[in-house]
Amino acid sequence: MKRNLALVIITALIFLNISGCSNRMVTSPTIDTNPKEDKNLMEIKFDFDKAESYVLSKCRCYDDSNVLLAFKKPGEDPYLKLFSYNMDMNTSDLLYDGPFSVDYGDSILLNDQQIGYQNFEKAIIYDRKSKSLIKEFTKPDADKFICYSPDMKYLAEVCADGLYITDNNSSEKKKIDDTSTSYASLTWANDSSKLLYITDQRSNISMIDINSMRKRTLYGGKDFKNPDGLVELSWCRYLPNNSDILVIMLCENNDAFAVLNSSRNYESNIIPENGHFTTMAVSDHLILYGLDENNSKEYKLICYDYVNNTKNIIFSTTDCIVCADFSPEGNKIIFGTYLDGKHELYTYSVN
Repeated sequence: MKRNLALVIITALIFLNISGCSNRMVTSPTIDTNPKEDKNLMEIKFDFDKAESYVLSKCRCYDDSNVLLAFKKPGEDPYLKLFSYNMDMNTSDLLYDGPFSVDYGDSILLNDQQIGYQNFEKAIIYDRKSKSLIKEFTKPDADKFICYSPDMKYLAEVCADGLYITDNNSSEKKKIDDTSTSYASLTWANDSSKLLYITDQRSNISMIDINSMRKRTLYGGKDFKNPDGLVELSWCRYLPNNSDILVIMLCENNDAFAVLNSSRNYESNIIPENGHFTTMAVSDHLILYGLDENNSKEYKLICYDYVNNTKNIIFSTTDCIVCADFSPEGNKIIFGTYLDGKHELYTYSVN
């Protein structure tokens, strides 16, 4: 029942075998609560009428002034509106308006020259300066799902017979894994040097080094600690150091996340939460997530410092917190809320 509930939640919102390593459960983080009237909080006056009947789903800052805003229209035939919005000038450009499935596993693409959006079936890529469309890619029918690297030089494809990586410059396609029984949560390191994914019926994590094309597997419960009541690993990604791993875990009663420290043989620090949460963004030492706390009528936006083991409640609301991201310099957070057709967009200055 928990598994089914978890999958519904994710859909609705919504990579050597190392043995003998030590594991530990961290102590409860210190929590600092900020009131809703915090002076660091500022509302943004985006014209949400431009996306009437659509729901804000994701945001991504690509410099200190500009942010990509993805709006979804749920239903049997899902649609996407993708805007580039300048917060200083209060102006926006509509980049995409058409059929596109928007879900939790989607990601906004970003590098020095390009911006875009991808799900597991399709990717749309634009020139960062001119906002003109460069490429629109749809997965072949034989592929189960796809994932571009952040620099867009590589394409990972899950096919019926295994996992492939294509070099987009040379068009060379290599099969890199056919031993796992299942693949989930394909994500890349920020520098596009490694591919990370969940394998073996959502119980283990595999990593592919792009230069050597070698695979390493971390076995849950053996190479890193699993929390009590674990149901499955649901999602993972590299932290900005491109070495440590953040992994989200679904448990019988509550969700938990872990930071797997590569310098200590992937020793896992388990952080349990009292409810269900959605990871939204990471910075050099911070994890930003929304928490739907059990027995509570409020959603919370929480910033967790995984270096110092402290939590800061950025925002509490009866609305649903639908997206959040750090600015490139990490000194500002942008996030959006939604309830009953009403959107609100905020920035928060990080002290």
